Amino acid sequence: MTEKERMKRAYIALEQESVNQVALSGGVFQNRVLTETAVAMLEQAGFIVTIPAQIPVNDAGISFGQVIEFGY
Repeated sequence: MTEKERMKRAYIALEQESVNQVALSGGVFQNRVLTETAVAMLEQAGFIVTIPAQIPVNDAGISFGQVIEFGY
């Protein structure tokens, strides 16, 4: 899927589903350039973008979630 196609889908979600907040996570967002580009494009399109600040976006974040779900 191209960047243009992804943004088209984002616009559809924004307009048709009233979705205006996006959370970015996953190991791919360890790439600062990719993250900054994605955030800028989504914010320009009208989205509120959330990225993790205290918990890593990679597999460590998954482990943290598993611990919380377990009830530690």
